[in-house]
Amino acid sequence: RHPRLVDVTPIHNLVRKSGLDVNSPYAYMLGSTHFAKTSMAAFSVDTDELVGFVQGYRIPDRQDTLFVWQVATDSRVQGMGYGRMMICQLLARLSRRGVRFLEATVTADNVASQRLFMGFKKLGCAVEVLQDHFPGNAHVVPCSKAEDLYRIGPISSHLLRSYLSEVGQDSFDETSSVKSP
Repeated sequence: RHPRLVDVTPIHNLVRKSGLDVNSPYAYMLGSTHFAKTSMAAFSVDTDELVGFVQGYRIPDRQDTLFVWQVATDSRVQGMGYGRMMICQLLARLSRRGVRFLEATVTADNVASQRLFMGFKKLGCAVEVLQDHFPGNAHVVPCSKAEDLYRIGPISSHLLRSYLSEVGQDSFDETSSVKSP
């Protein structure tokens, strides 16, 4: 489902435990309110615990593009396809509003995210990687690493629906959750 304000603390804790760059709780508040329609929170069916989170937004000058800012999954479900399922749920919902492309920036040492985004090739999507989209910058505190831009698409809503059906996630209305195994 889309994240809600009550999800901010669990989201912040999940990102902190995942080893990703942790944003302020305020950033997750914005993601759970202003950007809720372009973000996703996944909960365990059994325990109702947060097991995954995707924060994204539509690029203002290119409304056909979802930019994924952060993807985090609980260590208990990493490698099980939650990141791809959450992103595909978002894209399926947003395809009705004209979204056909996905973008994200990834550092060279983030192998899990590289695999996640390159995995869209298996869905029949073109994946283009632009090196040093955000060059490393010693003037940013703390020093930022260079990030490559992954541009995926165009993405067919038919392919998304087929993939989601194949993995048991074929209901994707505004309130549905990513189901846990």
